[in-house]
Amino acid sequence: LIVDAHSFSSKPLPHEPDQSPNRPDICIGTDSFHTPHALSDLAMKAMKDQGFTVEKDRPFSGSIVPAKYLNNDRNVSSVMIEVNRSLYMNEDTGQKIAVFDDVKMRIQHALLAICQ
Repeated sequence: LIVDAHSFSSKPLPHEPDQSPNRPDICIGTDSFHTPHALSDLAMKAMKDQGFTVEKDRPFSGSIVPAKYLNNDRNVSSVMIEVNRSLYMNEDTGQKIAVFDDVKMRIQHALLAICQ
């Protein structure tokens, strides 16, 4: 299982295809070959259970898989978890905000649920 983790801006950047200003707290990115539906459903549920708004493949899609296994080994599962930066930081200064530790804990709980 590969958990491809990233963060994203709360406002669309000029180069991003999805320019909708309404962004979720968490984006679950999937790959049609390497992300079984049960895995994406579990990731969505785990994040929702922690109180996050979640969307699948929006504003980003896909998940990293090493080239050696890409589209040829179904034993390699992958899911991308993107976190909206506004949840844990002041995007103008890059400083953590007061709820940083709470957000970190909630994401950790969700990851544990996904990995079990």
